[in-house]
Amino acid sequence: MSPMVNLRILIWTVIPNHYQASFHDALRSAGIDLRVCYYEQVHAERLAMGWDEFNQLPKGEMFVSKSMEAFESVQDWRERIHVVPGYGNRFLRKLASGLSASGAEWVHWNEPARPGLRWYATYPVKKWYANLVNRYALGAFGIGNRALHDLEGWGIRTERISLLPYSSPVYDCEATPDELCSDFCKGRQAFLFLGSLNYRKGIDLLLSAFASATQDNTDSVLVLVGNDLSGGAYARQAKELGISDRVLFRGPVAPSHLANILACCKILVLPSRWDGWGVVLNEAASSGLAIIGSDRAGASYHLVEPGKNGFRVKSGDIYSLTNAMKAYVNDPDLAEIHGKNSLELFAQYTPQQNVQRFINTIRTWQAMG
Repeated sequence: MSPMVNLRILIWTVIPNHYQASFHDALRSAGIDLRVCYYEQVHAERLAMGWDEFNQLPKGEMFVSKSMEAFESVQDWRERIHVVPGYGNRFLRKLASGLSASGAEWVHWNEPARPGLRWYATYPVKKWYANLVNRYALGAFGIGNRALHDLEGWGIRTERISLLPYSSPVYDCEATPDELCSDFCKGRQAFLFLGSLNYRKGIDLLLSAFASATQDNTDSVLVLVGNDLSGGAYARQAKELGISDRVLFRGPVAPSHLANILACCKILVLPSRWDGWGVVLNEAASSGLAIIGSDRAGASYHLVEPGKNGFRVKSGDIYSLTNAMKAYVNDPDLAEIHGKNSLELFAQYTPQQNVQRFINTIRTWQAMG
């Protein structure tokens, strides 16, 4: 990619995170003059997951106040293209309105809104925001195909909508395995979950499906990595199902340690009842893992090709999840085949590929006038 890109970008986003950091680094490497403004500190929930507080940010990145004074944090903000993550709070709505009034170039970028009654209850705001995008913004990026359909539902013009998924760092497939996980797995086939252990992520479904899938073949284990928000309910469920000796509650780990965890396992499972994207699928694919993803996770439609590198299962359906897990239990070599295919698929979703999508789309929208 040529360094003559000559784009000046300002990304507005809630908090720093490890996967967006790789996208920001790739933007800078492409020759883009980048500024990033974070309008909240890292939340306690994220810290409990092992995230860093990000007290030291890269050059050009900063925490700003949640007010219109934040504009002044970047002296040349009027000459930059702004990336706005939606309308979800008063600050963002003021931000989009202020950019529109000033004549500055801006784009929308966000995950799909969660379906249900709230989607319809907030439709007037969506309609207002869509009109703002249509009149003043260059266009709207959707994080996944589901987000693209959502943006159309708001009323944003189709020719001004484009895909820009999340990307994640490329993890080292040869990383040293995590000692606790490695000692627990002892060479057995390991299913892995990464993330908070809660109802939305479907941990109750995962435990039940694992018990059913392995009842006739107990040479498989389940590793759960993340902060347990169930108050011990999932450990009790595992005991009731008779699988306690084959389930490891590893607890949260720092993002810098993810490669070591991924090196211990063969299959990642994301059984979420809802996930706007699900960046753990990026992380698993980059490490050569087979993937089982819920059809209510946006990334499952991009990083899972059913039958090639994993399976896409119906959200909330234990039977569907059990059958997918059983495929690997009954044929242990399948995980190796699917894992290699995941590596090939991930090549389309590297930070560098994301930067190319971003630049090409911005240039196309600018040319449209």
